[in-house]
Amino acid sequence: MNQEKQPSHILARYSTRVIALGFGLVMALMLTLLVFSLSRLSALSSALDDVAEEHNNHAALAYTMYNASRERAFLLNNITFDADPANRVEKIRLFYSLGATFGEARTKLREFDLVPAEIAMLEDQSIFTSVAINLQQEVIKLVAADRMKEASRLLQDKALP
Repeated sequence: MNQEKQPSHILARYSTRVIALGFGLVMALMLTLLVFSLSRLSALSSALDDVAEEHNNHAALAYTMYNASRERAFLLNNITFDADPANRVEKIRLFYSLGATFGEARTKLREFDLVPAEIAMLEDQSIFTSVAINLQQEVIKLVAADRMKEASRLLQDKALP
């Protein structure tokens, strides 16, 4: 009988310490889980930031290519209607400058780690661009030869579409 009372007496005597120790262990476990979760959340946030930055860089380069291409088309059209040879020379210089901007943006885009669909789109674009560049060069040659009507007709019939 004495033996049965003693454990109950020990438990009663140390129960607050056992509860405090158990509570401390639970709190330590919760704190450990919190620290681990925050570190994982930070790593995920960093990875998402990297993905977003890469996407933004791709989009900015594609937008630069689009703008340069669009500006070149408008400029080429303006060149064929400009009567002043000095203005035409300046516009032709700007036309080539926009071509260089387009090429630089395309080169930078190719340096990224692209998915196969993006690579395929750039290859298709390269084919269309090479055809357009040849036609645009013909238009520039006609403008340089002061054959404005022929240049305008070639531009409207083949180069712009």
